[in-house]
Amino acid sequence: MLSGKYRMKPLVLISIFVWAALLTPVAAQDYDSGMRAYRAKDYAGAVHQWTPLAEQGIARAQNSLGFMYAAGRGVKRDFKTAAIWYRKAAEQGDARAQSRLGELFEAGRGVAKSYPDAQIWYRKAAEQGLARAQYTLARLHWFGRGSKKSYPEAAKWYRKAAEQNYAKAQSSLGYMYFNGQGLKKSSADAAIWYRKGANLGNPVAQSRLGTLMAAGNGVAKDPVEAYFWMTLAIKRSSGNLKKNITTERARLAKTMTPAQTLSAGRRAAGWSVKTPK
Repeated sequence: MLSGKYRMKPLVLISIFVWAALLTPVAAQDYDSGMRAYRAKDYAGAVHQWTPLAEQGIARAQNSLGFMYAAGRGVKRDFKTAAIWYRKAAEQGDARAQSRLGELFEAGRGVAKSYPDAQIWYRKAAEQGLARAQYTLARLHWFGRGSKKSYPEAAKWYRKAAEQNYAKAQSSLGYMYFNGQGLKKSSADAAIWYRKGANLGNPVAQSRLGTLMAAGNGVAKDPVEAYFWMTLAIKRSSGNLKKNITTERARLAKTMTPAQTLSAGRRAAGWSVKTPK
């Protein structure tokens, strides 16, 4: 609702529309008034509209109110209160609230830190098709948090999110192919998924794709294309990732002509995220 990161399958979207149709006209209007206030950055006004609806038991208002408390928008940040509202909505089957409640359990914000509980709520949302929850559930399985480490289970959920164009999952699935974790090892398949994430602007995927291209591992060796992707990764990253890929690009540049690096740099300067159709 409030984040572009959340993507759901058509069946989930249909269920939301059906559920919304069951709202009384007044409740729907009040919720929409809250949304208009939120978009106008009148956060206090949004909270004012959503609070009575949440108290009436309307799940999407409860989820939205939980978000406002978690983000500290229109109210003082309060993770405990956020958890209360998320739980109320989550228990009614709201996938976004389930995922957000899982995040609170994973981080120990407003609730006692618990990977098993985080996994329970992520799974509920993931099974409804929420890509973000599928990704976070996969991550728990990869690390072995909340249950025994399972690469096959992690790969399964990363794939579900990746197929919904969740860029982080695409990068992670590529990594699992590259390392043969829960999947047959394949640099070619790794490159395919890295490219998908790279096209969506994920800097990790961009850096990994660049590394494969520089070595000709799973793809044709192409230093110019590798330099291009590394440049994009540098622009969009920070910390150790930025430092490491900068060092790697510098090594690559020594094997290239000035014209080649200039050409790749110009392409990177004019590049924009490619949204899948």
